[in-house]
Amino acid sequence: MKKRIDFDGEYARFAAGKMREMGPVKDEEMENVLNETMRQWLETPAEWLDGRTPDQYFAEKTPEELVEQLTDYTQAGMNVPEPLYGRIAETPACAPALKAAAAGANAAGRATALRLLCDMNASGLTEVCIDAISGRDDAAEIAVDFLKKGDYATAQAVLKRYDEFPEEDRMALMDVLCSYPGAPGVAERLTERLYNDPEHRGYYAMQAGKLGDEALIE
Repeated sequence: MKKRIDFDGEYARFAAGKMREMGPVKDEEMENVLNETMRQWLETPAEWLDGRTPDQYFAEKTPEELVEQLTDYTQAGMNVPEPLYGRIAETPACAPALKAAAAGANAAGRATALRLLCDMNASGLTEVCIDAISGRDDAAEIAVDFLKKGDYATAQAVLKRYDEFPEEDRMALMDVLCSYPGAPGVAERLTERLYNDPEHRGYYAMQAGKLGDEALIE
């Protein structure tokens, strides 16, 4: 891969120059000013991109190259450039490479890839998110949030794979399942947790209240 470009640094220099031209800016105006400088920066051909704008630079990349660059930035501990994130988000063909990145070894890369997949509402995302729960990291939190906003088919997909997961992952799985009151089989799994995981009984009791299933009263 070519030398990694510090897009954030380039934008900061561009914005600083524009703001020097403008003079003092009131605090309440700062957000609008920064949004405007970002718009101008994205539309301005740059020498450091051989006369291309940032958007044009990423528009020339294949879906695989876009996700490869995203992974490269996250592995380096750098912010993903806004124009790169935006280009991937509007390119459905990036989904297969993003799914591979969401299962990769880099934690920041997994979370960013999964967030993009959620933004794109990619197909097959329920299974991708179920797989991500086992990471117990930022990607797992994104996965749980997505799964809790699905439908009862989502609950059944989680329940179908529930027994695959070790006990330490079942708290997150139960958080998802108890977001679907009345879903068949959930009360039974929750009862098992209440009896067999005394260390987290308070947590599961809270989930029981959220589920509100009469079968749990006893």
